[in-house]
Amino acid sequence: MKIYNIYNKLAVTALTAASLFAMSCQDDDLDIARQGKPVLSLETNEITVGEGGSAYFKANLSYPINDYVAIRMELLDDEGNPVIVTEPDGGPNTGNGYSPIPHEDLDIAVDSAPFPAVGIWETWFEAGAFDYGYLGGTGYVYTADKNVTSFEFPVGTLVDNLTEGTETYRFRLSATSKMNAIVDEIITVNIVDPVPTTLDVLLDFDGNITVDGNTVDKCLYDFDIFISDSDISNTDIIHNWDGPCNELLSQGGGSELIDNDPNNWMDGTIYYVWIDLWDKSAAPAITNHEDIPMDLVFNLVIDGVSSNRTLSLQDLYRTDSPDTFNNGGGEKLAAQIIINGNDYIIKDLDGNIVQ
Repeated sequence: MKIYNIYNKLAVTALTAASLFAMSCQDDDLDIARQGKPVLSLETNEITVGEGGSAYFKANLSYPINDYVAIRMELLDDEGNPVIVTEPDGGPNTGNGYSPIPHEDLDIAVDSAPFPAVGIWETWFEAGAFDYGYLGGTGYVYTADKNVTSFEFPVGTLVDNLTEGTETYRFRLSATSKMNAIVDEIITVNIVDPVPTTLDVLLDFDGNITVDGNTVDKCLYDFDIFISDSDISNTDIIHNWDGPCNELLSQGGGSELIDNDPNNWMDGTIYYVWIDLWDKSAAPAITNHEDIPMDLVFNLVIDGVSSNRTLSLQDLYRTDSPDTFNNGGGEKLAAQIIINGNDYIIKDLDGNIVQ
C-alpha cells in the first residue's frame, strides 16, 4: 500500500510539472488565441521625400507579443504585380545564394545578420522555403523587435541628379508565416527632384585703411576662414586659405558647406565660423594702430532663391593683433550657423540673428 501511494504521488508530481511546463511554453500562443493576432496599422500611408532621403513609416500594433513581427514589403509595378528584387546564383537548395537587383531610384538597406532579427531582408522569388537562410516569396521582409507596440521602417532613395519630375513607388505590406499580426496595407513613396540648398560664406576684407597718415591695403594681412563644430577651439572641419585676399567657402569649389546630400549636416546642429590672421609680415610697420574692418557674407540659395546675410566685423582685428604664423594666437571666433530645416540661422557672438 505504501509503495502504491508513493507511485501515485510521483505520478501526480510529474503530471503537475509537465502541466506547468506546457503552460509556460504556450503563454504566447494562448495570448494570441485569447485576443486574436494584434492588428498592425500605419500612421500614414504616403510620404514624399527628396532624392537621397528616406521615408520612415511608423507602424502601431494593437498589443505587444513576445516574438518578432515580420512584414512582407513587396515593391509593385504599374499593374500592381510584385517586382522581383533578387536573382539566384544557383538552385534554391544549393546554398550558392542570390544577388540583389539594383534599382535606379530606391535604396533599401538590407541586413546581413541571420534571420530572424530586427532589420530588412531581401527575398528570393519562389524560393518557397527557408533553406540556407533564403526567405521565400517576393519583395523584402522587415522584422520588428519583440514586445513593442510601435516601430518605424525606412524606404531609402538614391540621388541621381537628373530632372525627372516626381516618381512614385508603391509597396504592398502583408503577413509572412512569421508575421504574428494582421496587416494588409499599401504604402506610397513619392520621390521629388532635389532643389539645391546651398550656403556659401565669404570673408570680405578687400579695401584700404588709413594708418599713420598712409593708405594701407588690407590684403597685406593674410586672413583665412574655417568652419568648426566647437566654439572653444577651431576643429577645422573645412577651410579656405588659398585666396590672396578675400576667402570664400563655396558650393562646388572644393570647400563645400552644404550640398544635396541630406546626411551632411543634420538639423539642429550648430557650427562656428572662425577667422585666422595667419601672417601680417607683408604689412608695413605701424605706430598708431587701427581696426581692420571686414564682413562675413553668407549667401544662401533656398528653393532656388538666392539671398545674402552680412555680418559686419568692424573691430574683431586690429593692425597690432597677433598672427598665427609669427607669434600664435591669430584665431578668433566670429559667428555661428544653426541648421534649421532647409534654412540656416546665422548669429553673431552676442546671439543676435544676422538678417
